[in-house]
Amino acid sequence: MKKVIGVVFASAFAIGMAFADTSISIQYRTRMSAYTQTKDGDDNKTTTWFDQTGYDKTKDEVTFKANTDYAGVVLGVDPYLWTTKGTTTNSTTAGTASFMQLDEYWAWLNFGGLKFTAGAFDSRYTNRLNVCATEINLTDDIKYGVSKYLTTTSTSNILSKDVGDISNWNGDTTQSFIAGYTMKDVIPGTLLVQAGLVTHPYTTDASSTDDVKYQYSGYVFDAGYKQDGLFDAELIFKAPEEKQFVFAAFLSPLMVKNLKATFGFTYGSDSDDNLTDSNTYNGTKGYKHTEYAIDARFVYAVTDALNTVLQANYSSYKPDGEDAETGMYVLGEVSYVVNDKFTAAFDGGIYMNDLDDNDESDICENYFKIEPALKFTAGKGATLNAGLLYQKAINDGDASGSTETKSSIKIPVVLRVKL
Repeated sequence: MKKVIGVVFASAFAIGMAFADTSISIQYRTRMSAYTQTKDGDDNKTTTWFDQTGYDKTKDEVTFKANTDYAGVVLGVDPYLWTTKGTTTNSTTAGTASFMQLDEYWAWLNFGGLKFTAGAFDSRYTNRLNVCATEINLTDDIKYGVSKYLTTTSTSNILSKDVGDISNWNGDTTQSFIAGYTMKDVIPGTLLVQAGLVTHPYTTDASSTDDVKYQYSGYVFDAGYKQDGLFDAELIFKAPEEKQFVFAAFLSPLMVKNLKATFGFTYGSDSDDNLTDSNTYNGTKGYKHTEYAIDARFVYAVTDALNTVLQANYSSYKPDGEDAETGMYVLGEVSYVVNDKFTAAFDGGIYMNDLDDNDESDICENYFKIEPALKFTAGKGATLNAGLLYQKAINDGDASGSTETKSSIKIPVVLRVKL
């Protein structure tokens, strides 16, 4: 049966390719740590050699695209050499579902300025400015909203993870249906207005056993306005559940040559009194709380070869009736393109994931990282990267007896081919 389905899918895809503009992109990345040494609270050392998933999980993908002037379809799959994404257990069932995972599958169609998009996809308007010169860096994976590093008793309930992506909730991309209208020429600049549904258990009315009502989608609203040479701005509102919402605003000035910058503010609220113990709607733990974040990002090209990046974030998460947990991070990169074959970069960052350090049981959650790296380019889309990553905890004074990471050093090696 699986073979039949595979043949049908391949045939349908081939027929589609014959009647549309199509493309296939493939990328492969090995993210190895050639050497890793960590120290715990008692300075006990653990050393690992040649861990081929030790620097970061693989991020391979194969993407198929087919489109006409009025519609298109995108299919993206992630192949894995491991039984579970990101683990180091070699798969004994290669070729089964554990070997290939659907990453994105969506379609769009438009009627002039009106566009409909549906499926599992990322939808961002404001540039993340996740500029990085090599495959070994600190700035690539950071997203807008309350910091994913923030130390709280319920980090899974941070509402605004990756708030800039309107087609996901809490950092997870899910099934969405979004309608957007772009207005040009009628007004100065360009205005984009979007509204949509994102799959999430919005409400469950179980007050009656014979008339139970469910709503399985929450709401998203988005507006972006750009005036060339002046500014680019965005407003986002998300309401995934009946008594939860997130609001975000971003502003990007466009007046300074060679400078890209974004300033953002995010606020989220969960006011459901029933969430003191467990989330009635989706079974995950939740707490009545408020949260907010302030983001600032800058990318400045000093010369054609010398580039600088800075990312800063301040986050707060306050459960009802409890003290707020606050944190901040400041990350940066300086890179220099020596020639078309060789690039050098130096990244550094401080992660204050518990600014007040008021949790006696939490230690080593405030730390800094430094990461110099080199990139060797064989040709377009083909690079070999090597570096050195050092991490040291700041609040390790009471770390004795702890298994937390007091310090670590890694030698990451990343091979990437993208065609």
